[in-house]
Amino acid sequence: MCKTIGIVDYVFQPSSNKAVIETFNSTNYQVPMQYHIAFDGYYQDQKFQTLTPGVYTLVGDDEWGHLSISHFTVTS
Repeated sequence: MCKTIGIVDYVFQPSSNKAVIETFNSTNYQVPMQYHIAFDGYYQDQKFQTLTPGVYTLVGDDEWGHLSISHFTVTS
Protein backbone atom coordinates (compact mmCIF):
# COMPACT_ATOMS: atom_id res chain seq x y z
CA MET A 1 0.00 0.00 0.00
CA CYS A 2 1.19 3.52 -0.78
CA LYS A 3 1.20 5.01 2.71
CA THR A 4 1.29 8.64 1.56
CA ILE A 5 -2.24 8.69 0.17
CA GLY A 6 -3.51 5.21 1.00
CA ILE A 7 -3.46 3.62 -2.46
CA VAL A 8 -4.07 -0.11 -2.23
CA ASP A 9 -4.74 -1.05 -5.87
CA TYR A 10 -5.06 0.12 -9.48
CA VAL A 11 -7.83 -1.40 -11.62
CA PHE A 12 -7.33 -0.76 -15.35
CA GLN A 13 -10.12 -0.73 -17.92
CA PRO A 14 -9.51 -3.17 -20.80
CA SER A 15 -7.34 -1.79 -23.64
CA SER A 16 -7.24 1.63 -22.00
CA ASN A 17 -4.99 3.97 -20.08
CA LYS A 18 -7.86 4.67 -17.66
CA ALA A 19 -7.62 3.17 -14.19
CA VAL A 20 -9.47 3.37 -10.91
CA ILE A 21 -7.21 4.11 -7.97
CA GLU A 22 -8.59 2.23 -4.98
CA THR A 23 -7.75 3.63 -1.54
CA PHE A 24 -7.84 2.19 1.96
CA ASN A 25 -10.88 4.30 2.90
CA SER A 26 -12.85 3.35 -0.27
CA THR A 27 -12.50 6.83 -1.79
CA ASN A 28 -11.74 5.69 -5.34
CA TYR A 29 -10.60 7.89 -8.22
CA GLN A 30 -10.84 7.22 -11.95
CA VAL A 31 -7.87 8.75 -13.71
CA PRO A 32 -6.00 8.44 -16.99
CA MET A 33 -2.64 6.81 -16.29
CA GLN A 34 0.20 8.55 -18.07
CA TYR A 35 3.93 8.27 -18.43
CA HIS A 36 4.77 11.94 -17.83
CA ILE A 37 3.96 13.41 -14.44
CA ALA A 38 4.77 16.62 -12.61
CA PHE A 39 4.82 17.25 -8.90
CA ASP A 40 6.41 19.70 -6.50
CA GLY A 41 6.24 17.94 -3.16
CA TYR A 42 5.09 15.03 -1.06
CA TYR A 43 3.06 14.27 2.05
CA GLN A 44 4.67 13.42 5.37
CA ASP A 45 2.49 12.88 8.44
CA GLN A 46 -0.49 14.28 6.49
CA LYS A 47 1.36 17.56 5.85
CA PHE A 48 2.45 18.65 2.37
CA GLN A 49 6.21 19.19 2.03
CA THR A 50 7.60 21.12 -0.95
CA LEU A 51 10.62 19.52 -2.65
CA THR A 52 13.83 21.35 -1.81
CA PRO A 53 16.84 21.42 -4.16
CA GLY A 54 18.65 18.09 -4.23
CA VAL A 55 18.78 14.64 -5.82
CA TYR A 56 15.77 12.34 -5.39
CA THR A 57 14.94 8.74 -6.25
CA LEU A 58 11.46 7.65 -7.30
CA VAL A 59 10.60 3.93 -7.07
CA GLY A 60 7.47 2.19 -8.34
CA ASP A 61 6.49 -1.46 -8.44
CA ASP A 62 3.51 -3.62 -9.25
CA GLU A 63 1.96 -6.83 -8.02
CA TRP A 64 3.84 -8.86 -10.68
CA GLY A 65 7.24 -7.83 -9.35
CA HIS A 66 8.08 -5.23 -12.01
CA LEU A 67 10.17 -2.39 -10.63
CA SER A 68 10.94 1.05 -12.02
CA ILE A 69 13.56 3.40 -10.56
CA SER A 70 14.11 6.98 -11.66
CA HIS A 71 16.52 9.59 -10.32
CA PHE A 72 15.88 13.31 -10.74
CA THR A 73 17.37 16.60 -9.56
CA VAL A 74 15.47 19.59 -8.21
CA THR A 75 17.42 22.79 -8.85
CA SER A 76 15.11 25.51 -7.54
